[in-house]
Amino acid sequence: WKGGKYELQIPYSDERELLMEILKYGPDVEVIAPEELRNKVSQYLQQAIQHYQTEK
Repeated sequence: WKGGKYELQIPYSDERELLMEILKYGPDVEVIAPEELRNKVSQYLQQAIQHYQTEK
């Protein structure tokens, strides 16, 4: 518990499963490390945003 936030360290073996676990918390979660996972979460969310910004 740090200043109104939780910091979790979670061991994992399946990166995709971890990614889905992170994303289910939407804007209430931030990956701070490892940087590679942080970047993957960011890329995934950017791709999702693009789906809603394109005209249909």
